[in-house]
Amino acid sequence: MSLLLCRTGAGVPFYMEKADIKLYSLQELCYFVYNYPLVMADDPVSDELVAWIKNGLSMGILAERLSRLKESGETVENLLYLILREGNYYSIEETNEFKQRLG
Repeated sequence: MSLLLCRTGAGVPFYMEKADIKLYSLQELCYFVYNYPLVMADDPVSDELVAWIKNGLSMGILAERLSRLKESGETVENLLYLILREGNYYSIEETNEFKQRLG
């Protein structure tokens, strides 16, 4: 199964094994994070995901911020919130509501 919510962004998709889904863009990742956060519970911002954001989506700044925050022990909620905020797929109100739901 795969989602296609916008124009394809990555030549190589990120495979979300637990959901058996391929993600091709940051917007698709945002949709998945927002609607299925529990599927990502074990390691929501894995090194593989960060590498895909950096190399597959050419978003090195976001990948670096995620890596740095993850290494400093940032909460899962804040890491996922950052992805949602940077994706600009959901409104500020929706992303804030998401963060409150998880917190």
